[in-house]
Amino acid sequence: LDISANNGYMNPTTFGLTVGIIFEDFETGDYSKYPWTFEGDANWIIDGETAYEGSFSGRSGSISDEQESMLLLELDVLSEGEISFYKKVSCEDDPGGTGYDYLAFYIDDDEKGRWDSEIDWSQETYTVGAGTHTFKWLYYKDYSVSSGEDCAWVDYIVLPPVDNGLPQMYMSQYAFEHTM
Repeated sequence: LDISANNGYMNPTTFGLTVGIIFEDFETGDYSKYPWTFEGDANWIIDGETAYEGSFSGRSGSISDEQESMLLLELDVLSEGEISFYKKVSCEDDPGGTGYDYLAFYIDDDEKGRWDSEIDWSQETYTVGAGTHTFKWLYYKDYSVSSGEDCAWVDYIVLPPVDNGLPQMYMSQYAFEHTM
């Protein structure tokens, strides 16, 4: 947007305008809606039995002791906003917080939260600045003890304004006048 007025006033600015909610709820039944990638010892899978919303969720891969399963999404965030998601965890309880089995969430390489034990669906929300960011959900299993279902789920991820390649609206107006 380029704003100009009398006496040489000019103020160019760029902004992203989000119309509706940009989200991932895995209802495609696969990871095709966004450029998801996987790292670690087992890929995340689509779970059709456990979901916060709809029929599907993302679930950490089946791993053994001292292994991890990571779900990653790199996106260009157009303007500051929030990412939120629902998570469910079923694993070994870690009362001392020393790093037994857990689900962790990262923005870039910054750990934002870590959860273990039996946690039913609950929402997490984090602020995200403009720029390219990698969102990562990591399920880690320590050297011993299996408890619960030994996995974690994520569902209904609401994204900040991102350049996701969907159709965009452009408007061009050469000049307009507003008088009072």
